Amino acid sequence: MWDEARCDRCGDCLVACAYVDWDRDKAVREIARLVDTGDSDILQVCVTCCACNETCEKGANPWDLILKRQEETGCLNVLPRAPAMFEAAASLPGSVEPGDPHRPAISLCVMEPLCRELFQGRLFEGLTVIKGGAYFCRIGYFHVGQESPVRENARQVVDRLAAVGAEEIVCFHEDCYALLAVKAPEYGIRVPFRPVHLFEYLLGYLKEHEREIRKLGMRVAYQRPCASRYSGDKDSVLDEIFERIGVIRADRTFDRKNALCCGSPLLARGDREGALRTGKRNLEDAVEHGAHALAFLCPMCSQTLRFVCEPYGMARVAVSDLCRMALGDSVNL
Repeated sequence: MWDEARCDRCGDCLVACAYVDWDRDKAVREIARLVDTGDSDILQVCVTCCACNETCEKGANPWDLILKRQEETGCLNVLPRAPAMFEAAASLPGSVEPGDPHRPAISLCVMEPLCRELFQGRLFEGLTVIKGGAYFCRIGYFHVGQESPVRENARQVVDRLAAVGAEEIVCFHEDCYALLAVKAPEYGIRVPFRPVHLFEYLLGYLKEHEREIRKLGMRVAYQRPCASRYSGDKDSVLDEIFERIGVIRADRTFDRKNALCCGSPLLARGDREGALRTGKRNLEDAVEHGAHALAFLCPMCSQTLRFVCEPYGMARVAVSDLCRMALGDSVNL
């Protein structure tokens, strides 16, 4: 949450922003203007990637202030189809498919149409599967400059997930983990089960099946989802996953804290050129550093970047599919 008392108006958050080219003086002026008046040039050009929260070493969370002002002013000029897509997702039928009571449940949220091919193989066998609009985390609304739908529905989502009765719920989508691990507690909502990040689940499975792993010998560029920035550093977990399955993570410019957004929020504003420009920067960086494939966690990132990956001959592969391949499953790249 935004904490004005922690903001010293140093401008670091806007100097580091990958989507504006502001010097220190401009950044200092704009952050002071934002805090003092609620207005700033950053409101319209912000890509909603949340990187400035991670950049701020004081913990002021400037992105939360930006988001608040974007919603209050409606300044993003989002295409009507973008929030309509979220509303349609919320209406998808919800269901719970019971699995082994001794294993965790997994929430697919409303990602099932995009992740159906990813949710395959023994890696996920026996898990209770939760999916549909009743369990929609709504974090995607942040990308269209709206925070209230997330806050207003958070308790309902937590209560419905809790009603499944699982002690642990694996979040297939990064957005869901952000809601349960960070945003719901910020809203004062107690989460009565343990949210498990997908990387944590994958690493645990690999440790249990260590003797079955065949090293892949691949070099990949990782596409970090924006929602990862809400819930702290998980790079060390991903690094261990890659080490165990024989994947080299390209040490490239646009990775870790310097990761670029996939461009989906720009498409929501009709800025196709901006989205393609961001995608090309991303892919050229991956190619330059010798990546054989673009590894992703968020299915939406994969969908958005497919048009950019194809001209570069860059395959897209989910981190979970890399784990499946290392365990001997057949996966089409």
